[in-house]
Amino acid sequence: MSTILIIDDTPFWRELQEDALRPKGYEVITAGDGLAGLEKLAQHKIDLIILDVDMPKLEGFSFLERVRTRREWQHIPVIMLTGAMRKEDILRAKKLGAADYLLKSRFSPDVMLDRIGRRLGGPTAAAPSAAASPPAPPKPPAPIVPPPPPGALLTREQTMRRAEKAMEGRIMSGIVADVIRLCTSTRSDLAQLTTLISRDPILSVKVLQAANTAGRASSHGIVTSLHEAVRNLGNKTVGDIASSVAVFATMPPSEPDGFNPIRSWQHSLAVATLCNQLGSKLDGGGAYLIGLCHDLGEILLRTHFGAEYRQVLEAHKTNGGRLDDVMRTMLGLSHGQLVQTILKKIGLPEMIRAPITAFHDAGTIRMSPDPMARLLQIAEFYATGLLLPSSEHSLLRPLACAECAETAGDENPPRPDGKKFWADVTALTVTLGRLSAAEEAKLMQPIFPCESVRLWLCRDAKLSSFDPIAAALESLAQVTISQNLPTPEDMESHGGLVVISPNTTAQGMNPADVVRASTKADGETVPVLWLAGRLEKDASEPAAHIKIVPWLVQLGALAEFVQVVARQPVPEASAA
Repeated sequence: MSTILIIDDTPFWRELQEDALRPKGYEVITAGDGLAGLEKLAQHKIDLIILDVDMPKLEGFSFLERVRTRREWQHIPVIMLTGAMRKEDILRAKKLGAADYLLKSRFSPDVMLDRIGRRLGGPTAAAPSAAASPPAPPKPPAPIVPPPPPGALLTREQTMRRAEKAMEGRIMSGIVADVIRLCTSTRSDLAQLTTLISRDPILSVKVLQAANTAGRASSHGIVTSLHEAVRNLGNKTVGDIASSVAVFATMPPSEPDGFNPIRSWQHSLAVATLCNQLGSKLDGGGAYLIGLCHDLGEILLRTHFGAEYRQVLEAHKTNGGRLDDVMRTMLGLSHGQLVQTILKKIGLPEMIRAPITAFHDAGTIRMSPDPMARLLQIAEFYATGLLLPSSEHSLLRPLACAECAETAGDENPPRPDGKKFWADVTALTVTLGRLSAAEEAKLMQPIFPCESVRLWLCRDAKLSSFDPIAAALESLAQVTISQNLPTPEDMESHGGLVVISPNTTAQGMNPADVVRASTKADGETVPVLWLAGRLEKDASEPAAHIKIVPWLVQLGALAEFVQVVARQPVPEASAA
């Protein structure tokens, strides 16, 4: 088995190459800089080296100079893989005996494997002599795919094959990947970043558009210079835009009768932005990209498995159970497994893929033990609460203080301004997406209208103020938030009551208390929606105007309750 040493200071690039090499049978050893690479060379028998140039401690050319001074290492082929190589760099690499070089801006796993194969002859073969090339291996016969089992629509193999075919050739642009790397580097330089972006026309346009959106426009007027746009936005924002451009570009277009994924993109951008804001204590540079990519499986399912996925959703609606279990039966694999296939295909590393898989494995009922997956769950719920869901059926629930403290380091993380957040995410979606005028107009309309009613929201003290339910209600109506139930006088100016409690027997929030709180001084009652974390066995609705449901609730159900309240007579105090 041939052993390859990868030396690169960026985990993204090390993992990207590892993911391409290991399935082909190569043994892979990695190092984060030239000095660590020398140590690995001394410890292992290395057959080929893939070497970055710009690294701390010992950069690539200095590493190569040392390697060529040692007789036992002089024969090892070295492939240079770097962001940019000038003519003098190429001449220097050849002088030091580099066998080949690859540009990250044009990186392709297939090209890398081909170059390696030319030097090593395959994962298990010794390096071929100059006199003879190894014969091409015979083409393997087409695999025999068994028919779907009873109750299934497709086998696992058929689903994987269709997904991989849809994603063929859709790897992340090398320039975009290098921009992401540079933006997360402590050694990034404005001029270097601007030069790199200028090599990708699409990315250049998107960065200029983002710099000129209403929320970011310079006080000096329209930004026309790419250098000025990069300076105004900052490295972090430019990296986020590059990530967005890359992921948008890698997804295949919708089929003619497929679903339009623009709402899902809007939702993914919202989740990515929230992951960025909440994950400063966890983020190793990947929170935004994790949030951006978490819903790619849903987008691919709806665009390239439309008929089958509709049947899956119908079966889930009819029979209940976990959606993942229904998918495994009918399509041969779970939602999370499909996402893994997509993320591998477009070249994202394990540090991005693992939290997304853990997120899908955990589902909506329980919080994931994986910190980044848990961050993704919180951002998913809150984005839905800000009326940026993937659909009106998206779920949301309140968050415990302990959950927020454990994940974001704060029991009550700062809440974004809902209207501004919605406007910024929607503007970015319009900037990045290629939308028609009709699509843009539709996207600018909130999924549910805001009604002219006032609600009293009573929330248990153990629940965080970073509350997706409160965010949703504030987007749908006027809301008074309190840890206490209202008095009859309070309810004179409110048309409805929402209660969020861990159960239906909590002290101060039991059925008798809720009935009292929802009754005005004149004996008139208001509609009540009671969201309970746990429904007791004998939890029956104590009165006709009170509806008790689990606190994992569909966004559409909250909007429906607000509309019920809006149809009630307007309280006089509120009308005044």
